[in-house]
Order: sequence, then C-alpha cells, then structure tokens
Amino acid sequence: MAVNAGQIKYITNGLLILNKSIIPDFKKDDTDTRIYHIIYDWCIDNGVVPPDRNDEIKIMEDGSIRRKNSLLLEIAGKLDYMKDEEIRSLLTNRITSEEITLEYIAKVLNINNKKKEEIEYSIIMLD
Repeated sequence: MAVNAGQIKYITNGLLILNKSIIPDFKKDDTDTRIYHIIYDWCIDNGVVPPDRNDEIKIMEDGSIRRKNSLLLEIAGKLDYMKDEEIRSLLTNRITSEEITLEYIAKVLNINNKKKEEIEYSIIMLD
C-alpha cells in the first residue's frame, strides 16, 4: 500500500523512504544531521538512492546514546558554512551516479577523510 502511494520504494538492499516528513531526526540542531538530511533530500528529489549513514552508535554510561560518523563530520565540516541551496547546487554539479555512498560524496567534493593515525610511543620506566 505504501509503495502504491509513493511513500516508499523497493531498492536492492531494502526499502527507501520517499516521504521526507517521516525520516527520523536522531539528534536535533547538529551539523552532521543537517548536512545528511540535505544530501538525503537531494537524492530523493533526483532519483538517487541516498547513502547509508552508518553511524557508530555508542551507549554512554548515563544511558544516553551518542552517534558518530567521522566521514559525515568531515563532509559537514566543509559544507556547514554553506546555505542549503548552495549545497544542493554543489551536489547537482558533482554527483553523476545513481547509487552513492558518503565516500563517493567526499571524493567528488574533494574532501579527504582524515584517518586516525596510529602513533607508537616508547615507554621508559625509571627507578
């Protein structure tokens, strides 16, 4: 029924929510959620399957839930100063694929994902 009403559609790995008003906001007023929703909405409007968010979800000692996605944070860091329409225009000019990932978006926007470097430390114990 929802498929016939245009609310959802089947895609390769599940269902795609087409009705933008039922997409949950996991955290309000944060930059990465704002940027992700702009990307998601742009994808829906342009017939592109939106990228998975793939956040690392951590339950804190106080019971609160923290979501983290370092690549989305890098993308948000570059796009945060831009207005929504400027970001949509940038996506229109750069995205050429019908199925995208956050990695693809970072690549076409020339964003380098800063990997955590492993640093070796020598420990010297003195008596």
